[in-house]
Amino acid sequence: MRLVVAFDWNGTLLDDLERAVAALGVVMERRGMEALDVGAFREVFHLPMNSLLTTLGFKPADLEAADDEWNTELQLRPASFAPGALDVLQQLRSAAVSVGVITAASRHTVDCDLEHMGVDFPFDFVVAPSPNKADSLRKVAATADHLIYVGDTEYDMHATREAGAVPIGYGAGYRPADHLIRAGAHVVVDDFADLADAIAIQHAPDRRRRDGRTSDD
Repeated sequence: MRLVVAFDWNGTLLDDLERAVAALGVVMERRGMEALDVGAFREVFHLPMNSLLTTLGFKPADLEAADDEWNTELQLRPASFAPGALDVLQQLRSAAVSVGVITAASRHTVDCDLEHMGVDFPFDFVVAPSPNKADSLRKVAATADHLIYVGDTEYDMHATREAGAVPIGYGAGYRPADHLIRAGAHVVVDDFADLADAIAIQHAPDRRRRDGRTSDD
């Protein structure tokens, strides 16, 4: 039974909420717009990024440039793994679980973050940028017996369910836990110390049978 666990990057594996707020603030202020504070950012943030920028008042012709600027500003600011995230990744690898990243961020952003942190973790796959997470998850699911995706936005939860995978929410990221639950997360954790147990529960054979994702193996 091949288990694959994929993670979102920004706001999930990466503890970079304040960095994201600062980066978006720079992009907005360049256009004479008022920057968001952390609370306002968590309340309004959603994906895909073009939808967020449109909601904030960016002009259609400026969406691509603003998105590129946001990624550039992210790369200029250091970030770190969320507390306990690297430990969980190593535990999963030790248990022969395939581990990867599916993110809307650019691959260059991911690589810069890893370089800044001095981390060379052997991910099995990195899909970056993913313009459509549901499609990316479907492709990964086709190679797995069971796919779990861990993310911090409603978009992540919706895309995971659309792909027929199991959504786990991370409630200490860009969006509050209650929003993730309403978006269909099977469970929400606020601490990576609780994630390994949540993955084990969601991967349990009796749970998969109840959810209609497996027959007797």
